Amino acid sequence: MMEKNVSRVRRIACTILGMLLVCMILTQMPVKAEAAKIISSEQYNGWSWSIDSDGKLLVEGTVSGYFIPHDWSWDENVDRITSAELNLSGVRACYALFENCTNLKSVIVGQNVRLIENGAFANCKNMSAIVVGKNVR
Repeated sequence: MMEKNVSRVRRIACTILGMLLVCMILTQMPVKAEAAKIISSEQYNGWSWSIDSDGKLLVEGTVSGYFIPHDWSWDENVDRITSAELNLSGVRACYALFENCTNLKSVIVGQNVRLIENGAFANCKNMSAIVVGKNVR
């Protein structure tokens, strides 16, 4: 009888230890973050823009000459934009680029942009970081 109780206690202890081991392994596994979803975007002749669910504006492609974003519709989404990345080539100047993006905090400007004009960050009250490529003036 005593042997049965000892055997039962061992099985229960092994089960508990096994469950603890599984819990420890599961807590050490990295949790995959869900990728941000595109909530608004448009494509034009050679370039495009998109805004994802994290508030990141991505502008990329090739533009000949001057780039004036108010001619296009991310202007309707300025309240959603919290960060931006500008990867354009062929751009000589960017006018009013992020004007009125009041929630914008950080911007990365690629090295192929040549000039950012005055007013590019007008009314960007929360701006805290700008990283610019080596060719930007």
